[in-house]
Amino acid sequence: MKTIEQINKDMYTYLAKNHGCTEFDKTINNLSRSIIQTMAYVHKDVWLYTVNLYKDKQICEKYVGQKITNFYCTAVVPVKDQELIDMIEKWNGRKPVSSSANRLDFVNSIFNKLEELGGQVLLWA
Repeated sequence: MKTIEQINKDMYTYLAKNHGCTEFDKTINNLSRSIIQTMAYVHKDVWLYTVNLYKDKQICEKYVGQKITNFYCTAVVPVKDQELIDMIEKWNGRKPVSSSANRLDFVNSIFNKLEELGGQVLLWA
């Protein structure tokens, strides 16, 4: 099994070689699925986070081998973190964001938190 670092290298090499990706790019989507599977193998329990919610989509869902469709989630993270969940709720208007909060800074803080927790942001096409 490839490491997360190897999968990321494969993804960036593919993107550079092909000058990006096409819509419905199976290679990019399959590499993102590989990241989820590898994280689950390494950490046993991992969580799928969605930052931009739609309909009744959950913010955080445990990965238990379910089918992962394109754009299923934003990131895979080895922990369930209430602070991150609260941040995503605020971003989506489920909780108020202080009027002084800069929206760009706020969304950047979400992605910084994902990284801090050891998460991997996924690419979908």
